[in-house]
Amino acid sequence: MAGWISQAPDTLRLDGAAALRRAVAQAPAVRAAAARESASVALVRRAGSWRNPIFSVTAENLGAEVQTTGESGLAGIEGQAIIEQTLTLGGDRGAAISEARAQAGAAGATSAGIEADIRLQAIQAIALADRDAANARFAAQESAALRQIAAMMARRAAEGRSSGGDAALAALEAASAASLSARRGALSAESQAELGRVMDATPGVYVKVEVATCPSPWAGGIGSRPAELVRADFDVAAADAAVARAKAGRVPDLRPSAGLRRTQGFSGLWLGLSLDIPIMPSGSATEQAARFQADAAREDRDALARLVAARDAGAGAALQQLDEVAGVFDARLVSDLERAVRSAESRYAAGEGTLVELLDTRRARLVLLTEYEEWRAAQRIARARKARLSGIPIEAEMLCDSNGRQLQ
Repeated sequence: MAGWISQAPDTLRLDGAAALRRAVAQAPAVRAAAARESASVALVRRAGSWRNPIFSVTAENLGAEVQTTGESGLAGIEGQAIIEQTLTLGGDRGAAISEARAQAGAAGATSAGIEADIRLQAIQAIALADRDAANARFAAQESAALRQIAAMMARRAAEGRSSGGDAALAALEAASAASLSARRGALSAESQAELGRVMDATPGVYVKVEVATCPSPWAGGIGSRPAELVRADFDVAAADAAVARAKAGRVPDLRPSAGLRRTQGFSGLWLGLSLDIPIMPSGSATEQAARFQADAAREDRDALARLVAARDAGAGAALQQLDEVAGVFDARLVSDLERAVRSAESRYAAGEGTLVELLDTRRARLVLLTEYEEWRAAQRIARARKARLSGIPIEAEMLCDSNGRQLQ
């Protein structure tokens, strides 16, 4: 696959577009939905076919030919051969075809919705794996730095060049950083495993999705009706067709028949015609039940439309909030943080600053880097959610950084 990037055998590297394609291709739910859609399309053909004719043959007087007709053998056998065909009246066939087509459309909308959900899951898995890997790296770096500070403070306290309180404080900070590093490492392992599952990677293989630098921030796309609402429209259409089919079922069907009949040694043409007598109330009850089902389908569709609209508005507002702070995380942020830490270290080494000031500065750096990764993942997921609810295709461009680059 062109989107794949060859690397070491224990690492699977994909670009964003290839990752989304792989997630969709490996998802059993997508294949199952496609199979159901194909089945529903086949049912449209079945609904349009006529009923098979019925052929029947009867033979009479077997074993009593002479007593009945005075003839022996085949000449004394009486019977008939008849073919019968049901002719539906009232639009049964047309209503059945309309219902089957609506059900096929609903299956297609369901399939599209499942694929969109898989793409949303892939975006979320990629964003969370990136976030947790970066935060685990930041925490590990901070833990290593604080271990060095704690060891230095312990030596200085032993030599009498600093207080035991400072050494104890540094040891506490180092222990806290070690715990944080372990917890974030565990979280990163879990999110990496989930990304591997979504990408159908071999267990133990590290998955890394690489996103190219985007020339401009993601600006959304042209939306359409979400798959759930398309499915609801087809459900209503199928329910209306079921009403029409139930109504047509109250019109008696004709069953003309024709054949040959032999009796008393003579053969002749046999013609017949039968039809239902609509004296039982089952037809009207079926139609009434179908109308209630159609009413329920409309209510469900209206409720779903309100729900999707509310969630879409919420997703749009959430994404707007996240987009508004994109300028905070500019390219100068990390260098400013590093200068602040170096300044605090220099001030402490020169005796002008305190250990608390140094630790607070380092803690602020870690918090800000972590917050950036939280925001970055939230923005990516919010884009995909907004697209899902607005009927916009979920593409790899949603993984782009709105500020043009990832903080290192």
